Amino acid sequence: MSGAREYQSENPGDLQSQAAQWILRRQDAARWGPRDQEEMDAWAAQSAAHRVAYLRLEAAWTSAIRLAALNQGAIVPAANGSSITRRARKGIAAATIGGVIALAGAWASYLLLPHEEAFATPVGGHRTVMLQDGSKIELNTDTALRVVTRAGQRTAWLDHGEAYFQIRHNDAHPFMVMAAGRRVTDIGTEFLVRLDPNRFEVVLVKGRAQVDTPGNAASHGAMLTPGSVAVAANTGAISVTQTSDKNVKSELGWRRGVLVFYRTTLATAADEFNRYNREQLVIADPSVARLTINGTLSATNPQELTRIAQDFFGLRVFQRGDVVVISR
Repeated sequence: MSGAREYQSENPGDLQSQAAQWILRRQDAARWGPRDQEEMDAWAAQSAAHRVAYLRLEAAWTSAIRLAALNQGAIVPAANGSSITRRARKGIAAATIGGVIALAGAWASYLLLPHEEAFATPVGGHRTVMLQDGSKIELNTDTALRVVTRAGQRTAWLDHGEAYFQIRHNDAHPFMVMAAGRRVTDIGTEFLVRLDPNRFEVVLVKGRAQVDTPGNAASHGAMLTPGSVAVAANTGAISVTQTSDKNVKSELGWRRGVLVFYRTTLATAADEFNRYNREQLVIADPSVARLTINGTLSATNPQELTRIAQDFFGLRVFQRGDVVVISR
């Protein structure tokens, strides 16, 4: 977990607590990165008192580990090469008890801190994220997602884009997804959440999930079952309908790198291709926009749609920089 911090206090107790936080954060190798190292170096550079507090507590931590090994019967060599005696063990214990207590208190505080991880994909990208609890999230094109875990809570914020959630259910700690002020709560679930500039959508694939608008007294939560589709304009009420397994599979075509169209207008098909490609399709004629197509096409190959426009409908296709215009 990273984040800018200010350390102003020179109180020995405060410094010991701060040093304990750094030591414990460094033990979490999965989360410790270059930015964390830079922050710790900056903290240590603020004063000699910071460096001394850290070095003393680090020595206490190392001694505590050595003591634990001794208590389990391990032979730990002393600095002069001899084995450590029972009296030396007591000396280590006395010297480290204050540091261990500080570390224990810091560890309890550390566990209560929120841990945030951010994930993103570029246009045309696809990424799979495995969470520590065994849950899996797949991010579609141009998606930004943040996951925060703390004691008793698992929450993801979908800032924009689309993600497929396969959640390892925990009755005591339900997984929640927040998007555009809406909340989706997992109840043993696989579901899709999509957030466009003016539209919020949830498709329930397996299990159950509840969708609601927290903080809105007039909002009534809806329980979703397989095939449920919850849709809302970003400022509107949530409506829920049922759809077929075929339509659900079509919604998830992007997981295989394809877009599935069934009686889809050319305008809608063009909009979908535009989500996955830098080259943008524009339908110049309203009558052309209303034409419909069926088919499964590669999400990153908009030329497949332009070929259909030319060969099947006899339409004109011409390029203007990064824009492809389709018209009569």
